[in-house]
Amino acid sequence: MSTRPSLIPFSIISTGDAVPLARREQVDALDNARLREGIEVKPSDSRSQTYLAEHGDRCWEVDILPATVIEQELDAHIRSWLDERLWRQRDREIGRARTLL
Repeated sequence: MSTRPSLIPFSIISTGDAVPLARREQVDALDNARLREGIEVKPSDSRSQTYLAEHGDRCWEVDILPATVIEQELDAHIRSWLDERLWRQRDREIGRARTLL
């Protein structure tokens, strides 16, 4: 599994609030050319130099992605933290307990 985060976990645009950003690869798959243009990175933000070096001078808030892409990315991130063997074991225990109700 890749250690690279699916969504860039900060924003350096507008008010500087923490807003998840989409990766360029995710945005390149969009049909809408205007959305693919993105937003210019705000150079006055203290975090902009790091972002510019890693990602370039454009950014995209994650909410421009289709809901299915966001759901897949969230599911993948959650799964990366789960011990699937323990999850399945607990799921079986819950199933057995339900039969006793």
